[in-house]
Amino acid sequence: MVPPDESSEQDTGGTALPTRIVTVEFDRFTIKVRVAADGQFLEVAEVAVSKDFRSLQQKRASHGHHDVSDLYES
Repeated sequence: MVPPDESSEQDTGGTALPTRIVTVEFDRFTIKVRVAADGQFLEVAEVAVSKDFRSLQQKRASHGHHDVSDLYES
């Protein structure tokens, strides 16, 4: 591997602009984009599939239940 050439490195000397991450739901995807303080689009930070990959049996097992029959008189 060749080390980077000193002339290829850039030093802008500026400070980083304030940015924020915005999460956008699009179809079955969750997309996180970085925007500047004025709302200007800068970059896509992350793309994820918003889908539950658990099986039906796993989904049912994760839900609890409460037996409240003892709270009522017959």
